[in-house]
This record gives sequence, structure tokens and C-alpha cells, in this order.
Amino acid sequence: VIDRFIMKQDEAVIRTLNQAIMDLQLAYFRQTERTLADALSFGSHDFIRDPLFAGLFREICASKQIIEFYLCNNPEGMLMLDSNGVSYRLIVMSDEDLISQYEIAYDEGAPETLLQALKSGKVLPYFWQSGGTYGPICQDWRSYLYPVTEFQGKQWYYYTLIENPPSFKPESILSYNEFLDQMDQKGRGSAFDTKY
Repeated sequence: VIDRFIMKQDEAVIRTLNQAIMDLQLAYFRQTERTLADALSFGSHDFIRDPLFAGLFREICASKQIIEFYLCNNPEGMLMLDSNGVSYRLIVMSDEDLISQYEIAYDEGAPETLLQALKSGKVLPYFWQSGGTYGPICQDWRSYLYPVTEFQGKQWYYYTLIENPPSFKPESILSYNEFLDQMDQKGRGSAFDTKY
């Protein structure tokens, strides 16, 4: 099946090829979106079904040059990678999520200053060492809080974007650019190694 026909002689071949890849990826994800939305309708992740938030997500991906992203839980959001392998953790919460974070922290005996910070709505927690919510392991609780940005879609969302999140260890990940470099090396190597 041929999805696109791109002339190698085109002066903008790289830009045209990259745009075609993005267009085809978008078409693929739109095709599979219904199945995913049906599966998630039994859970949360409301933000992925909100077209306004989807627009914001596309802007974030474009600004950070994201080429891979994965749906995450605890807390809800996305794990994203750019072509150099730099990771980002997008955390998205609703009013209900913020209340739940506060109530769990209260029940776990969190310090009053943490409870006030959670109640303020100016920070989002990322308690990555304790399954997404406050726990006794989070003694240095300030290191788990990140500045919040509010966004109004079908409802109010609160999000933060964390570069190189502490829960993600990319040492064993081959970045897209490294992969391309390896393919270039193999291509050059095979041309020079050929015996005539």
C-alpha cells in the first residue's frame, strides 16, 4: 500500500517527508481513537477525550519536538520523548483529582504545610516513589511538587510538564537521533566494505 509518493528531487523532501509521517501518524491515531476511548470510558483520562486539551497537547508536542508519547497512570498524563531522548512527564489533574490528592495526604498524616500547598491549587504533586499519592516515603515532600498551569477545556484541568522526571531512567533507551545515526553508519559502512 502506498500512502504517499514523494519525489527525492524535491528541494523540501525532508520537510515533506516529516509532514507526511506526522499526517499518517495522526490518521492512524484517529482511526484507533474510538477503540481507545471506549476502553477508557470505564476509567478516567478525561483529558484525552477533550478536543480543546488535545489542541494544547499538540502545541506542547510541537514546542518540545516530541516524537513519542505514552499514556500513564498514577498520576494521569503522558510520558513523552523528543528525538534526542529527553523525557518529559505531563501530569494532568482535574478538581476531583486535586481533592483526592489532598484527602489521601491528610489520611496519611502529611505535614500541615504540604496540605496547605495541595489546597492552594498552585502546585501539582508527583509522588512517584509512592504510587502517585503521598506516603510516608515522601518525607522531602517539596521535591515532589511542581508549578501548575490551569487550562479550561470541557472542564478545568491542571497540568505540569516535568523535564527528565525522576521516575524515568532513560539510560537504556536509544534515542531516535541515535538510531538514525546508527542507520547512517551502517549504510556508509556497507558501501565502503563492499568488495568489487
